[in-house]
Amino acid sequence: YILEQMKDGNWVRIARIADPDTTTYRVEQLDASTVYQFRIKSFAAGSAGQVLYSDYQSISGKTIPSAVTNMRITGWAQDALRINWNKNASASGYIIEQNQNGSWERIARIADPNTTTYRVEGLKPSTTYQFRMKAFGTDGATVLYGVYQNVSGRTGPANVTGVVIGERTGDELCINWNKNESISGYIIEQNRNGSWVRIARIADKNVTTYHVAGLSSSTTYQFRIRAFDFDGSTALYSGYTLVSGKTNPAAISGLIIGG
Repeated sequence: YILEQMKDGNWVRIARIADPDTTTYRVEQLDASTVYQFRIKSFAAGSAGQVLYSDYQSISGKTIPSAVTNMRITGWAQDALRINWNKNASASGYIIEQNQNGSWERIARIADPNTTTYRVEGLKPSTTYQFRMKAFGTDGATVLYGVYQNVSGRTGPANVTGVVIGERTGDELCINWNKNESISGYIIEQNRNGSWVRIARIADKNVTTYHVAGLSSSTTYQFRIRAFDFDGSTALYSGYTLVSGKTNPAAISGLIIGG
């Protein structure tokens, strides 16, 4: 067989296969999402050393899209993750799948190659999720798919619950809350003159109390607390939970036994 490819308007031989039992040939180093034309003819030896050729048979085919690049997690919430990627000019769109209980399930078919972001919602807090993505195109009625690219991401922590003011004195308030098993720790802030100021970073999820000292008596103070965690080197935070409390009155002074 003689196999030729159309290149720059000319037919160029790319293979001479001297084995009639061979019925396949792989054409490599092509561009993604590109239509190529080929033609093939058979040959045989004739009399007097002549080479005889059949008529050509022609075929065309389109290569698959290139792989999606720079797939990454760019947004974190306690119930959602945002996936971003680079635009693939060779594609018609994208397929996104999520690993659910060990099986890959399609969660999105995006029929716009200009779209480069997708938000996955309805997730659980402080949980790592796996995703994979491939570009798609068409060759007539045939759908063509690129190779998968994978990414994983962890959702943010749930809000801290059970936040209350416990013990109190004339110069101290104790903040208590429920333990969050899925996080790395807690951030506590205090409202000072209208601005929130961090007063504690507790890098132990098992700690569920914090004493704020050096306060004034009979004064109401506002605090807020949020959990923190990590997705690799990226810090993740829950929303804030607010609490306020008033210190006890100062002790009576000048107490004496009079005459």
